[in-house]
Amino acid sequence: MAERLRARDAEALGAQLELDLTDILDHKELQAGVSAKRLQAQEAQLDALRAELARSSTQAAALAAESAQRLAKLKEAEATAADREGVRDALRKQDAAVARQAEELAATGAQCAKLAGELAAATQRGDDLLLASSGYTALRVAFDETWLVAVTRKRLAGEGPRLVPGASLAAIGGKLLLHHGGAEEKSSGAARAVGGAARELFPLQLDASQWLRPVGSRASELLRDHAAATSGRSKMLIFGGVRGVRLTNEVSVLHTDTMQWGAAAVRGSVLPAPRRCAAASCSRDKMFVFGGEGEGGQLLADLWELNLETTHWSQVSFQPGGGSGRSHNAPPSARRGASLCAGDDGRHLWLFGGCDGARCLGDLLCFDVEAGQWSQVSPAGDAAPEPREGHCASILSRFLLVAGGMQNAPNGALRLLGDLHVLDMTAPAWECLDEGAWAAAAKPCRGAGAWSAFSGARLLTLRPGRDDCLTELQTTTLLLPEELERLRAERRRGAAVVADLEILEQAGVASDALEVAWRPPTKNRERISGYKVMIATATGVVATVYEGALQRCRAAGLKPGAEYIFCVKATYDDGSAAWSAPRTFHTRT
Repeated sequence: MAERLRARDAEALGAQLELDLTDILDHKELQAGVSAKRLQAQEAQLDALRAELARSSTQAAALAAESAQRLAKLKEAEATAADREGVRDALRKQDAAVARQAEELAATGAQCAKLAGELAAATQRGDDLLLASSGYTALRVAFDETWLVAVTRKRLAGEGPRLVPGASLAAIGGKLLLHHGGAEEKSSGAARAVGGAARELFPLQLDASQWLRPVGSRASELLRDHAAATSGRSKMLIFGGVRGVRLTNEVSVLHTDTMQWGAAAVRGSVLPAPRRCAAASCSRDKMFVFGGEGEGGQLLADLWELNLETTHWSQVSFQPGGGSGRSHNAPPSARRGASLCAGDDGRHLWLFGGCDGARCLGDLLCFDVEAGQWSQVSPAGDAAPEPREGHCASILSRFLLVAGGMQNAPNGALRLLGDLHVLDMTAPAWECLDEGAWAAAAKPCRGAGAWSAFSGARLLTLRPGRDDCLTELQTTTLLLPEELERLRAERRRGAAVVADLEILEQAGVASDALEVAWRPPTKNRERISGYKVMIATATGVVATVYEGALQRCRAAGLKPGAEYIFCVKATYDDGSAAWSAPRTFHTRT
């Protein structure tokens, strides 16, 4: 039983063990399943980790490559930085070299500018010498007598104007006065303001060959085509002309000692009609005006007289009369642009040339002031001047001088004339002293205007340069036969030594003028650079009548029958001076 019990217990134990073993196996199987799942999960994680590792490896490789590239770029940058520093250093060196070269270039430029200035100055001196060397001195035979004609050319200093249509030119008091015509283009600068007024009068100092400061206009509109005449030693009178678009008959006076304008308060029951391009001349205390172009282009043939003391106008009437010899009575035709000259005695007026509207004229007429008669003069010979207008004329001793002017060319333009003719008023007969070949090469004239003016025995001609500005002065000096004879007599007297500056006893005497001459001391006479002539009246009034290099001068505008005292100063090249003893002369009554 016990055995059975033991067997039963053993059997029960075995069953229990089998159950336990089954439970253990189930549990182990369960654990194995869980472990398998865990293993699978871990394998999955391991695969994921491998994949992540692969990605990380790829990224690491990419980063390594990028790092390598950056390292390479860094090395390149370092190399570039080194190169840049080298470049900067090279640039600094180059900048220093450029600075040195700039300094050298500046120095070279300054030297070149200096050389250019010296070259320009040398060129200018060469041009001036060439211009001066183009002058000449020649002996001319006129009226079977010998004349000396000396032509000099000088460059003018200062800012000169342009010669424009409608200008006038007059010489007085050692100056050449160009009264601007007002027709210049604005771009030329000729109308630039002086003290708020347009520039109208341009003075040229003759002894210095220097343009002086222009004188402003008296009105807002400039005057052109007017007549200009000089009276005495310090007055220039302007009559008529065109101001703007309006003809005028006004009279203005320029006091050349102060260069101040004044208006003449003219009187008279009848006044000259407004006009342009009239002819005017002063004699003693009168101004005569002939012809011109009036309103509507009407040409005039009237003669007017202005008393300068009373400023009273009166028309001069013509008396009929006969003629004889080479003269016959006939009043002049209406004209513009003629010349009018009054003799020293004021008894005769000489009218030459002009334009009748269709052509230039070349006739010569003389008016006897006391008789009130015109005479048309027909001089002998074939040397008469060509017909012309806008010329200048002057009386010197017994001679009438005519120079310059313009003439109608076949193409309709105005042709400039540069000749110089002389009329022996006692013969009468014409001779040509200078043909004026230089005028043939001059540019065609743009319109009527004055180029020349007489100052005693000198013909002063303004000539334009390359830029059309008036930069040259041509001076034609005449020595009359009696002057040449005086020089010959002095030479024949010989080599007598002159100790002091001396005024000669003989003088050219007229009722309103005196012409005196002097001779320098023999010692150092070649060093004399110029002369100055002073004149004094009996009342103690003193004035300068001449400054220049000639040994002769003419003082005009004097009172008849009056006493005048002359004194001459010679200036040497070192600035020293010598004075002559005074000498007294009397004008004719």
